Amino acid sequence: MGEVPMPRHWFAAAGQAVRQAAKAQCRSVALLLPDDAPVRLIAEGIGYGSHRPSGYKEQKEWPVEEVILVAAGEQSTIDCGGITADGINLARELVEMPANDLGPEEFAMRAAQEGAQADLEVEVIDEKALAEMGAGAILAVGQGSVRPPRLVRLSWVPENPDNGDHLFLVGKGITFDTGGLSLKPANSMEKMKYDMGGAATMLGAITAIGRLHPSVRVTCLLVMAENMPSG
Repeated sequence: MGEVPMPRHWFAAAGQAVRQAAKAQCRSVALLLPDDAPVRLIAEGIGYGSHRPSGYKEQKEWPVEEVILVAAGEQSTIDCGGITADGINLARELVEMPANDLGPEEFAMRAAQEGAQADLEVEVIDEKALAEMGAGAILAVGQGSVRPPRLVRLSWVPENPDNGDHLFLVGKGITFDTGGLSLKPANSMEKMKYDMGGAATMLGAITAIGRLHPSVRVTCLLVMAENMPSG
């Protein structure tokens, strides 16, 4: 009898299995699991391990075409894990993008596209509408840049909610943060594109929510600006 695997071990092992299968040029992978295996977490690990960086470097063809889980449980549980992994991978993809390709407008357009595909209500608020609503804080952060701020609202509204609860998700989307006129040290700049990681994470979460159809209302607000003087 060995040590009982922790949930995180199942997740990591599933991701490692699919990566090793890809290295071995396997096209089909089957995993035979014990009855008590956490299939949702395993499906999530497979999706996470299958993630490939966005197209800034030439990538080898991904050979794995299917992964079959032989396990007890419902297909919906496996689907839930896959949807969760898709949301995580969306956030990873966005965070990997360089700031010159993902300014506030580009980020907002991508968020609107992903939201529509996830059956969410989508509203993109531009700089003129932000001024009309008195959103001075976000406008002040982005006023030095030629790339104006955006505010994106993504909403999941169930047809038959269980109760009147309303969950809000808010994500910080500063696509690059130099510190404004008070510039940060040079060795701090290389990671400043990651200041939009909060918004990327919340976008991944709300798109997963839209696909999972929970019975609670959820609204996600993504605040996007570039804190960098232009010129």
